[in-house]
Amino acid sequence: MIEHCVREAETIDAVTSGAWPGACAADLRAHVAACEACSETAAVATAIRSDWQSAYADVRVPSAGLVWWRAQLRSRQDVAEKAGRPITYAQAVAATAAAVLLFVLGGLLWPWLRASFDWVDSLSQQADLGHFWLPLAIMLGASLVLAPLILLFVLSDD
Repeated sequence: MIEHCVREAETIDAVTSGAWPGACAADLRAHVAACEACSETAAVATAIRSDWQSAYADVRVPSAGLVWWRAQLRSRQDVAEKAGRPITYAQAVAATAAAVLLFVLGGLLWPWLRASFDWVDSLSQQADLGHFWLPLAIMLGASLVLAPLILLFVLSDD
């Protein structure tokens, strides 16, 4: 096992500052050549520094104006999102209230609707149409419900 050396920090400082091996003191180079701990430290620090230099060379820092513009754009998007939240909640509450109202009115109007269906059914039997009106009424009702939804999805920007 390699013992720690008191000059390891000095070796690391020389490598990270870029002074290793040419611009550092001759006694430090002699010590690193003789000390096993410092020579391993110098080798590892040199490898890390070379990786850092290659990564640093590939970095493209955007201009300050571009960074500022993106920050402003992000800030505006955040504000717009926060402003839209109450509207979304209000729409959800309105849709829930409309659904509840539809079910309540459907329940209250069911006897009248049932009588109307019976009346239409009796008319269709008198005209010898059979039960043809029911699929036609279902298709018409479904198209009245689905057409606006399809147009909403097709024409929306999202």
